[in-house]
This record gives sequence, structure tokens and C-alpha cells, in this order.
Amino acid sequence: MSRLFPDHFIAAAMLPQSPGVDPKTCIPELVKCVEQYGNVGINLNPDPSGGHWTSPPLTDKHWYPIYEKMVEYDIPAMIHVSTSCNRVLPHHRRALHQRRHHRVHAAASRATCSRTFRR
Repeated sequence: MSRLFPDHFIAAAMLPQSPGVDPKTCIPELVKCVEQYGNVGINLNPDPSGGHWTSPPLTDKHWYPIYEKMVEYDIPAMIHVSTSCNRVLPHHRRALHQRRHHRVHAAASRATCSRTFRR
């Protein structure tokens, strides 16, 4: 869309995050999207596990390789906030879980206000 309508859209990369995989594996895609395609930001998923919440929080050093590249390229991240497709949860817990996206939003807000981005 950004190529078709450059006056209306800008490109942001969706990183290939996967459950249990080190975020460093996303760096080559981030570099390619910025350097080759001119992306000016990234979409960062704080829970690549799809609702199992097995990844460290965004304030953990686990995420620093991505943050360091963001600083290097001077690009922002949009924290991906949505409900989960985790069908492992029983019905009554699934409804509760779908409200967790508000907690993810709060966690993303805390991350941006924490010392994580101060250097």
C-alpha cells in the first residue's frame, strides 16, 4: 500500500516472531525491511506464543537485540495488541483471556515508560 499510495501510507515491518525463538532471529528481516524496502517502523508482538504467555516481558533483556536495532535505525515499534487464538483455555477462561489484550496494552505502556529505552 505504501508503494501504491506513498502520500497516504508508510511502510512498517511485521517481524517473523515465533514462540520460543530468540528475537535475534528477527534482526535480518528487520535490516532487510529497513534497508531494502524503506520501512520506517516495526510491528512488535509482545506474546509470540499466541496467548500462552511464555515469552519474557517487553522490559526484559531478551528483547534488547530488537531495541538496539531500532535505536540504530531510529525507528519506532508499534506494540501489537490483540486478543489471542489460544484454544487450549477452557471456555470460561477464554473469555477472561480475551480481556488480557488490555493488560498487554498496559504492559506496552509500562515498557515505554520504563528504563528499558533510556540510555
